[in-house]
Order: sequence, then structure tokens, then C-alpha cells
Amino acid sequence: MAEASKFITIMQLFSDWEIHVLILLSFCLQLFLFFSGSLRRRHDHRLLRIMTWLSYLSADFTAAYALGLLSREVATTSTIDNNDDHHKSVPSETPHQLMVLWAPFLLIHLGGQDTVTAFSLEDNELWLRHLLMLLGQACLVVYVLWKWVTLSYYQLLISAALLFVDGIIKYGERIWALKLGSQEGLRSSTSTEAKKASLQFGLGFSTERKEQTYQEIVRYALLRERGVRDIFAGRKLFDMDDFKRAEIELSIMYDSLYTKSRVIQTRSGAILRCVSFASIVVAFVFYVKLMVSSSAYAEKK
Repeated sequence: MAEASKFITIMQLFSDWEIHVLILLSFCLQLFLFFSGSLRRRHDHRLLRIMTWLSYLSADFTAAYALGLLSREVATTSTIDNNDDHHKSVPSETPHQLMVLWAPFLLIHLGGQDTVTAFSLEDNELWLRHLLMLLGQACLVVYVLWKWVTLSYYQLLISAALLFVDGIIKYGERIWALKLGSQEGLRSSTSTEAKKASLQFGLGFSTERKEQTYQEIVRYALLRERGVRDIFAGRKLFDMDDFKRAEIELSIMYDSLYTKSRVIQTRSGAILRCVSFASIVVAFVFYVKLMVSSSAYAEKK
């Protein structure tokens, strides 16, 4: 009987703190991905690769699972007396008041880190699945906010709405980066860049397979003639500058395939990043204002 009572107590404790633990775990996973994404560029340690892979897979699952539990918790939360609580100028002592902020906070986690959007090239091909996931998770967040419209206070609701905007932008940036890193996105960008280079330098190159004219073949051979001449002159084909140049090019390619760098470098991406930063700052200001008013109300008591 005593063992059964202990088991019930443990299960009740786990039920009370389950969402808190999941949110903390999601935050820790995002923090690890932020640093491991930068380290993976320069180090190929097996343990680092395994830990990054596990964190990458667990981060989405943890955030989505926590958001599902949060929506269920909101649906089963006991009804608060609106006549007594809704018209107060400061928040009540309800321990679930901050739930309205947790939902968009988890959506921001689903947006991932700038340093790692994909673990492998195959992950970039799943951008459409992430788009559908964004629609589903956004609906859950809207459901949580809607449930708390009459149960929370306008400062928290405004902060939650701004965080929701930031979460949509973050997740949208991730989907955009995945699409640009997919085979379709790479072919599209390569074709565009090749056309620009052809117009700028008059090289006549094309990504399409077609027979080149004699003039184009000669022009290409003249461009490569210097390297052939260096072979007969006994010169080194590569020096340290060439290796540094190759390192920079590989680094840029890594950023294009596995990070959000290509999104941020665009004009639309820069605008979205500014809107995201502004929404975070304003949400924080409203939250601090609420905490100050809450402290003043507690002191008057």
C-alpha cells in the first residue's frame, strides 16, 4: 500500500512538472545546437557528430510534444471566474499564467538555430513536410492563445502575440533555408547565377546541356590556358592562397546547405530578421511592464 502511494505521488509530481521539464529540455537542446552547429563546420569528431544528430532529431520532437501537452493542459484547465479575475489590473496568483507565453516560445524553438537547419543533404528535401508542420503547430499556438484570451491579461497576450509572430518568422526562415538547400533550390539558384555571370563576362556558359559553338570552346580554352602553361614552366599549380580560397568556398557552400545564411543575406530575409528582433524587444518590454505592475500591487497588499 505504501509503495502504491509513493508511485501515485511520483506520477502526480511528474504530471505537474512534465511541461516545465520539456520546455527546459527543449531550451537546452537548442542551446547545444547553437554551439555544435558552429563546431561541426571545423571538426569532424565522431562524438560531436552523434550528439548533434541526436539533438537535431530530439529538438523538433520535444518542442512539438511539449506544445501538444500544453494545448491539452489548457483545454483541461479548470475554469477561472472571469467576473473576479478578468477585470483586475494585475495578474492573479494562478501558477499557469505564463502558459500563454510558453506556446509561442516553443514555436520559436521549432524554428531552429541559424547555425544548423539541416544535418544532412536529405533533410533539405523535407522542407514541404516542415511547411505542413508549421501550419499544424501554428494552429495549436492560436488555440492556446484563444483559450487564454479571457483568462490572462492584455500585457501577457500582447507579448504572446509578438512572440507568435517571431515564431512564425523563425520557422519560415528555416523552411526557406531548407528549400534553398534542396536539389530544386540549388538548380534554380545555380541557373540564375550562371545567367548573371554569362551576361557580365560574356562567357556563354549555360547550365543546360547543349552543343557549344567553336567560339565558345576557344574562349573557354583560353581561360584555362594559363594553368597548362604553368605545368610546362615547372611552376606550382597551387599555392597557399589557392587553398585558402578553396577553404572559403567550402565554408560558403556549407552555410548554403546547412544554415540560414542564404536567407539572411537576401533583402526579404534581412527585413524579416529586423521584424523578428523588434517583436522580441517589444514583447520583453510588455512583460517587464507587467512584472513591475505586479510587484507594485503586491507591495500595496
